[in-house]
Amino acid sequence: MSKPRLTKRLEGIALTAGLKFLVLLLKLLPFEAACWFSALLAKAAFILVPAERRKAIAHLGIAFPRLKWSERKRIAKR
Repeated sequence: MSKPRLTKRLEGIALTAGLKFLVLLLKLLPFEAACWFSALLAKAAFILVPAERRKAIAHLGIAFPRLKWSERKRIAKR
């Protein structure tokens, strides 16, 4: 049982290190380049992480129940 916990913990450490590296990289870039790179990362995350995409759309549905699904998806993409 300790192996899966260790794997999860190592994944968390690797993710944290990767995010810290990205933040450092963004700080070193000029503002416009950092904005462009951030937008690119956000688009990639929206496509590559479907669980988080579904979660974002569901949360928008809770916050804005009158919005159509397509409108919630459009907002989540931003």
